[in-house]
Amino acid sequence: MALKRLFSLNVMLKSIIPRDIKTSLKLAVKTAGNFYKGHWFYFAKNKNRDISYSKKIIIVQELKPNPAKVHNIKKAIQLIEPVHIMPNEIFSFCNIIGNTTASKGYVASRSLTGNSISESIGGGICQLSGLIYYISLIGNLEILERHNHSTDIYNDETRFTPLGSDATIVYGYKDLKIKNNTNGPINFKFHLDNEKITIRLNHNVAIVNNQVEFKTVNENLETITINTIINEKQYDSSTYLKIKEK
Repeated sequence: MALKRLFSLNVMLKSIIPRDIKTSLKLAVKTAGNFYKGHWFYFAKNKNRDISYSKKIIIVQELKPNPAKVHNIKKAIQLIEPVHIMPNEIFSFCNIIGNTTASKGYVASRSLTGNSISESIGGGICQLSGLIYYISLIGNLEILERHNHSTDIYNDETRFTPLGSDATIVYGYKDLKIKNNTNGPINFKFHLDNEKITIRLNHNVAIVNNQVEFKTVNENLETITINTIINEKQYDSSTYLKIKEK
């Protein structure tokens, strides 16, 4: 009984605490965790390095013609591209992008919040984090943190990225962190053209081009589970709720 009352109190407190305060508290916990793990000291930053690259891995994806989403993606790209990740440094999406607020020039666009689709400031930039995650798998980089979306909002006709290749970002809560485990610097570059977005993983040293597949292993009326297969071996698994058709 006491446990039930404690749970109810916790739910009530969560409902009355302003979102900004909850985000600040979660961010403090996240930051403490990054210090404890030692990640904080290795986060890559824009240090105005002048580095040229001779090798690259490329992925091209469809980019939906949504002006607000494209605007947000371009804003985020401006922060990602100048960052060169040196050996043993960590690319942290949240640390580089920060909180996508209106004061920073981001606008409202469609996003998945909880298990429903809504408009939120900075919506749409998860396609960037998904691309970075996907190309990092191909490049055999070390994934330190990645979270899949809770819900699959597409079907076979509307899907434009492989299910299982996504990486959701929630500032203060969920991040994408990738460690440069190569012997040289790496860098992410993007190009937007004719409703397509291209990502390049630039590098100078030998990188193994992994064969990455996303295979459905379990599906029912409510959920679908995708296994990430790298070079014919299971690497990870992601489970999604299916969006309810109206």
